[in-house]
Amino acid sequence: MKKIINEAVTFVTNVIKLRVARLRLRYASYLAMEKHKATGKQYFVLPYSNGKLKVLSTDEIGAMKKGVRVKARTKDGKPTTKKVYMMSPKATHLDVIRECFYYTPFSLGDKRYVITEVEKSKKAREWIEYANYIRTKRITKR
Repeated sequence: MKKIINEAVTFVTNVIKLRVARLRLRYASYLAMEKHKATGKQYFVLPYSNGKLKVLSTDEIGAMKKGVRVKARTKDGKPTTKKVYMMSPKATHLDVIRECFYYTPFSLGDKRYVITEVEKSKKAREWIEYANYIRTKRITKR
């Protein structure tokens, strides 16, 4: 009896977490479209950390590729700075489109480079798989 209850609870929690993951993607896509309408720039929904999503513009992605100077110390203990890259400088626009879970058109009114419904559903499935992977990875870590 206890085993059946545990299985039912696990099933319900999995369904809820799946629903929450779908809502996160939907909300991030909505934010990307709203920002696109406001500025006219292209936005991407990319994975951030611990199963979260981040909406980034092409300018922000370019800044991530350039890197940031961070204060550090050498082995001797002397202060220095080093460059930390948030994203590979060799990443292309197509790489970002391939890795993102949603993207907006290049500019307002652009009809050629719009995400199709087939591509949108494929990327939604990829997001669900990624969210499940992150969740199971976190569970096994404990």
